[in-house]
Amino acid sequence: YAPPMNRGFWNTEYIIITDASFANAFIPLKEWKTRRGVPTDIVTTSWIYSNYTGDDNPDKVRNFIIEAADSGVVYFLLAGQCDPEHGENYVPRRDTWCMTSGVGGYNDEDTIPCDLYFSDLDRDWDNDGDGIYGESTDWVDMYSDVYVGRAPVKNTSQIENFICKVISYEKSPSPDIIEKILLPVGNLWSGNHGNGINDTIADTIPDHWQKSKLYEDYGLINETIVKDSINQGFNLCHMVGHGNEWGIYYSTSYYDCADPPIQTNDSTEVIITGSMACFSGAVDKNGQGNDCLAERMVNANKMCATATMMNTRYGWGYSSPQGALGPGGELCVWFFRKLFGTDAYHIGEVFAHAEDQKVPWAGGDMYWRYTLFEFTLFGDPEMPIWTDSLKNLVVSFPDTISENFTVTVEHAGSPVSNALVTIMQDSTAYYREVTDGSGQAHFTFYGSSFDHQGYAWVTVTNYKENFLPHLDSAYVGPSINVYEVPPQDYTHYTITVSPNPIKGTINVNFSTPLHTELTVKIYDIKGSLAKTVTVHEGMSGINILTTGLNSGTYFLKADGGVPIEEKIIIVK
Repeated sequence: YAPPMNRGFWNTEYIIITDASFANAFIPLKEWKTRRGVPTDIVTTSWIYSNYTGDDNPDKVRNFIIEAADSGVVYFLLAGQCDPEHGENYVPRRDTWCMTSGVGGYNDEDTIPCDLYFSDLDRDWDNDGDGIYGESTDWVDMYSDVYVGRAPVKNTSQIENFICKVISYEKSPSPDIIEKILLPVGNLWSGNHGNGINDTIADTIPDHWQKSKLYEDYGLINETIVKDSINQGFNLCHMVGHGNEWGIYYSTSYYDCADPPIQTNDSTEVIITGSMACFSGAVDKNGQGNDCLAERMVNANKMCATATMMNTRYGWGYSSPQGALGPGGELCVWFFRKLFGTDAYHIGEVFAHAEDQKVPWAGGDMYWRYTLFEFTLFGDPEMPIWTDSLKNLVVSFPDTISENFTVTVEHAGSPVSNALVTIMQDSTAYYREVTDGSGQAHFTFYGSSFDHQGYAWVTVTNYKENFLPHLDSAYVGPSINVYEVPPQDYTHYTITVSPNPIKGTINVNFSTPLHTELTVKIYDIKGSLAKTVTVHEGMSGINILTTGLNSGTYFLKADGGVPIEEKIIIVK
């Protein structure tokens, strides 16, 4: 099932659902996604709880997602941890049940934290009304209708780590890591070591990729080897072994919760990793700092992993014969089959398609049902995955935006079709077009297209064909009869920014004292937020130090009722 692409009530394609205390911290992710052509909103759980009905908070969040999906929203980020057991419940989870396993390792081993509840929107998951979700008698559809991921964060520092890694991976990954996959295996059982899982994944990966098999059978598996390999930089990874909330192991741990904080691969070299191991994604268990391995790899720092896909409960497999995959291993294999064998390239889409593949088995086989319920994406569902060597776009357009504005996109002298071109001027103007067979995107602007003159971002992307995003800007000039929004009575100011070029301090002065608080933001030429300063009510100017800013071109923008936009040059 493909989510609809039409836009309706929400007028957006991606929604970040988070706690009110985290909303401001997620603004950089919202701005980045929107700038590169994915309109994004932030919605708080408190607003959802106040405006939607449901049996409990997870039900209210799901009912909100259902309405937003009907309006055309495709991606949802559950942006907060879901661990009330340790007082860290920011975006709720749904616990499900489908069978009694009888393993005996945990008292609640068959109570399965399940984010599939928020992506499969058919029926209510509790058809028999007994308050137990996901039973065979509940007629759960199990096919994803939208794409969902979870950012396992519980403070603004972890949010900053998460966003830094997502944006770095999408904007400027190291080209050295892209065509590399890390495949460690710690033996599972004497009758089936587990090599077959990673062998099958390796066979799915293109032949020209580096496939690093760290198998116990080859004497290549231990904690130091795995950590050092991650430090060297890999794009993808799949870990085979037994597991718990603390880590993944064979006779001893080969990767655990203590390792992510000491990884040294930077944010341009982060991995996307999956595992079929038991409990490595157990969000409710007490790993290090109350976080399981899947959470630690994503939130501990700006290194290690940008996304993980792991199990919240037992990863089911076959103890024999050698090479058998088992439900947990096969589901992970299908992720790579969908990534390299279909047109899907957003991680949430690939993840959902892999699960969809095995839904027919999960209708009657409770081990497969259990597996689909527990497998969880800890990451940004819209994030594209690089699958081949990186390429650069050559983009040309006039310096000034006029009534008829054409953007031409090429690579190696040939036109690039199906590239998404987004023109965005602060929060007041937003336009998107796709390049045609000649590599051109044509825009026609009218008098009401822009609220004011000034610079607008021009961003070009084509992730599907492994092109790095092209980030630029153009000036909305006097040739367009812009519609100037009439100033409100209490907010009519003029400003001056001096000197320009700037060596040490940016002097921003207002014609009269401010009657309302103002936020000034400085962006670099690539669109990354470089500095934020608050100007308080009553002030008539502010001096902004350029400390931490390199020489180059920047854009100074402001919000809060005063239309400010200035191109500045910093010289050091």
